Amino acid sequence: MIPRMVVGIGGVVGMAGLSVWATAPGTHRAPGLVVPGQVYEVSHAGDGAVRWRLLDGTLPGGPHPVSDGIVLADRGGTVQLALVDGIEAGPVSRDTVLLTARRPDQEATADARGAESAAAEAEASALASGRRPGPVSAALAQVNVAEAALTRAEAAEARATAAAQQGALPTFEAELARLDVRVQEASLHAAKMQVESARLLPWEAEQAAADARAAAAASWAEVADARAYGPALAAPFDGILDHPGGDVLVRIASLDTRWVQVRVPERERSAWKAGQATSYTTTDGAYSSEGTIARIGTLAQSSGDVPVVWASVRLEEPAPSGATGVMKTLGDGWWP
Repeated sequence: MIPRMVVGIGGVVGMAGLSVWATAPGTHRAPGLVVPGQVYEVSHAGDGAVRWRLLDGTLPGGPHPVSDGIVLADRGGTVQLALVDGIEAGPVSRDTVLLTARRPDQEATADARGAESAAAEAEASALASGRRPGPVSAALAQVNVAEAALTRAEAAEARATAAAQQGALPTFEAELARLDVRVQEASLHAAKMQVESARLLPWEAEQAAADARAAAAASWAEVADARAYGPALAAPFDGILDHPGGDVLVRIASLDTRWVQVRVPERERSAWKAGQATSYTTTDGAYSSEGTIARIGTLAQSSGDVPVVWASVRLEEPAPSGATGVMKTLGDGWWP
């Protein structure tokens, strides 16, 4: 399994130690933290699955997970991940391939299925070009292939059943293995029938049967590849890539850093309205920009001794990601 390193992403929105306050009438201030509009992560928590998730920094209190999925599951074997050569921390463009995932225990099966598919395609092509192999010998060869596939399926079913009984594999994996055995038994029966009918089939029917076998073999090869290899993961947007370690293998923060998460005291929520103009200045005074309140949260959360609601503000100019500062409302009666 993949070694685990320790790091977290909670610091993206953490603002412990920042206080909240109000000033002169008409002016309201609250601490804010600049966050990327989107964050994409690939993680492996040691539970047998490689996962991805997308976080949205434009929602109040974000970045919040908005979508996720499983890239590849070990299914009782071992998942191996590899970063693409040349992928380093720093700027990365959309659609850049980041890493690949595979299951070595399934690669031999995928190779065998690929060979079967190539043989079936070659037979169909030979028939189409007039180079007809002996129909009976070709049908007998398919019987041999089907028998070998059934033997493999039966062995796999026995292993899966034993593992499921020991609790080392989900029961649905054993059910899938049994289903595979039934499919292979049907394939063998069909192959044997082909031997009997090969002497009688006209060329057109023989060609159609060969094409059908090629299509079926290609489908099985595709399934085997899906079990052995995960999709290559690519960057979903332009951003800044880093390898934080821990459960998170790869993280990309979007270049959209116009968003500020503002911690508003609940008692002042009525003074912060969507569409209202604001002004933001970083703690070190090196950056300032006006902005507009995009969203206000509805549920108060405990933050120290002051209940707060979160507001998301979009700035007119990008700000340094992770910068802390002060957000001021610029409504009627604003006092600088």
